Amino acid sequence: MELFLRRIMHGLRWMLVGAVAVAVIGGGVVLASFGSGGTAAAAVRPDQAHTQGNPAVTREQATAKAVEAVPGGTVQSAELDTDRNVTVWEVDVRGTDGIDYEVRVDAGSGAVLSHDRDDD
Repeated sequence: MELFLRRIMHGLRWMLVGAVAVAVIGGGVVLASFGSGGTAAAAVRPDQAHTQGNPAVTREQATAKAVEAVPGGTVQSAELDTDRNVTVWEVDVRGTDGIDYEVRVDAGSGAVLSHDRDDD
């Protein structure tokens, strides 16, 4: 009987070691998930995948779209940025009235997503 109980305890010990290992590994994945904004890996939509490193819309095309959105404006700067897994050109334009605007242009389609007064 004593031998039987030792074997059971030995088996339970290894099950416990395995459970702890799973908990540690799983906990690491959960912590990594929290560190990345709640997602373990950011999903990229297939229609946006090509814009991540090499946008379909060039800087020149994006700045032209921005000037269309702010007629007569002068481009101050243009930066490629990713917002919610969509790559956009953020173009700063100074209007003829002297007010600065930020125009967001989709780097995949060239569509003007927004143009707002830049109060920064």
